[in-house]
Amino acid sequence: MATEPDWTKSVNIDAAFGAAPLQDKLKQARAAGFDEVELTIGDGGCVAMDIAESACVDLAKQVQSAGLAISGLCLNEPCASGLVSTVAEDREAAIERVTAALDRAASLGTDVLVLGLGATDGSQADQRAVIESAGITTPYDDTCALALDSLLSLRFEAEARAVHLACRNNVYRFLLSPGEMRDLIDCVNSPWCRVCLDLTAGVHYGEAEHWLRGLGHRIVRIRFGEPTLIPRVQIQGNPSTGATAVDWPSVRPALNEIAYTGPLTYCGRIDDVSGFASRFELIVSD
Repeated sequence: MATEPDWTKSVNIDAAFGAAPLQDKLKQARAAGFDEVELTIGDGGCVAMDIAESACVDLAKQVQSAGLAISGLCLNEPCASGLVSTVAEDREAAIERVTAALDRAASLGTDVLVLGLGATDGSQADQRAVIESAGITTPYDDTCALALDSLLSLRFEAEARAVHLACRNNVYRFLLSPGEMRDLIDCVNSPWCRVCLDLTAGVHYGEAEHWLRGLGHRIVRIRFGEPTLIPRVQIQGNPSTGATAVDWPSVRPALNEIAYTGPLTYCGRIDDVSGFASRFELIVSD
């Protein structure tokens, strides 16, 4: 029997440890058993949009000195929603901001920029407001076409910097199925435009393993949040919570089938560092 790959454990340190100093976040990440860290650029992140290249190099050295690697850079800015704006000037501005983020990713030494399409990454209320304000005037097919147009421009910027654009699925009325995400990525037709699969979001519209098999080699990063660490039987026994869960015993063979060997990135709050490592280990082990 083939052995499962030793997937590295990654964490978005800004989501996990909030506004703590960077060195404290890195120490916490190591204490929680992580091998790699995902950094956030933009609002609420430890990487500023206007950070200099030399500062990126220094930051990468800090991460390395802590015994960690950088699994990716996540763009957490409203400009991501601008990529599907009906206003050409707004799309151009958004493309410029994403290009700047690609520059920072390259300077940090990572080859992945995680990019949300559609809604921003703020609160759920903020995200709904963005979609409601845009969705009323923009037909869904037009939004898909605008996203494609922006990605067709950005694919060349990504290739020039050897940084993958990892487009993330979300639950806010855009790219709601593996087929839609697959069609968009295939239309872009670039090895530098791929998928960051958010398992927590995916299970709102199907099983995580179906998303994995449906997207296959297009996936360059996998993320998940707190609900995935809750045993499915516990959620099924209390449906009033409204939570969803990932069936990890089904996910692990799907990961093997698509030959995914990248990191598994946790993107939720961590308050109990000492107990988190064992919880993470449970989902990646039989």
